[in-house]
Amino acid sequence: MNDGESEQPYSWSYSMWLLTPPDVDTKTAWSAVKSTLMAGGWEIRRDDHDSVAVGNRDGFGRDATVNAEGDISLSAWSPCFPKSQLNRDMYWPPMITKQARD
Repeated sequence: MNDGESEQPYSWSYSMWLLTPPDVDTKTAWSAVKSTLMAGGWEIRRDDHDSVAVGNRDGFGRDATVNAEGDISLSAWSPCFPKSQLNRDMYWPPMITKQARD
């Protein structure tokens, strides 16, 4: 792979752990995560007891997994695209503390 080539295929992915409030049990949090991921017209790629993955026909995807300790991980990824189209001003926050609702 020639990383200096601007048209080199490139994709991004981002993973994080979900920190739930102390008064929310794992079962409730997992149910909410699965419902959210499966909503909105995404194609279900995997729906197991402890993991779910969704994607769209453009190659974007999201998934979530709950481990034996009850920790929930979230991931998102893109399809491959020419590296020249990468937005270098984009960054991931170190922590997402809440999401505004309309």
